[in-house]
Amino acid sequence: MSALFVISSAAAYAYFSDIAISSGNVLGAGTLDLKLSDEDEVISDSLTASFGGTLAPGECAKPSTIKVRNTGSIGGDHVDLLMSNVVNDAGKKANAAIDTLLEIREFAFDETSLLEHIDDINNNEAKDLDDLGSEGVKDLALTDNDIDHTISIKICLSPTAGDDIQGDTSTTSLTATLFQNED
Repeated sequence: MSALFVISSAAAYAYFSDIAISSGNVLGAGTLDLKLSDEDEVISDSLTASFGGTLAPGECAKPSTIKVRNTGSIGGDHVDLLMSNVVNDAGKKANAAIDTLLEIREFAFDETSLLEHIDDINNNEAKDLDDLGSEGVKDLALTDNDIDHTISIKICLSPTAGDDIQGDTSTTSLTATLFQNED
């Protein structure tokens, strides 16, 4: 009889338990969202006529500033800048395309000169729009969100520009591409 009592008393023990639940957990991909602004236009995805002008040989366009900002939900790592140029020859057969004569005299990102990052691809002993269109400038730090970073540029028509480029134009686009950190 005592063996039966041991078995029934062992079955009478109770253990406490409790449950807690974490629900509604949502995971999603963040965003990079590069925006631009300049002296005439508010922050947006694209700008028009940020820099330019009609120049005579040796003259410079007004220095221009473009601001870039990541308004996304995650931080970026760096931005790359690339120029693309569409040259329109006004009729005279020019000895040189006008984008090789539009010299970049100042080019900076957050007040740090980028001129040393532009190679003289066309070997004309000048940093020009053609050179920047060939290579661009890469790996400029842009890691913080909602902070403006300044691109400044000053372009001059070479004093060696000849009569044969009168009326020629270069329609130039500056493309900024923001990249996420690869870690």
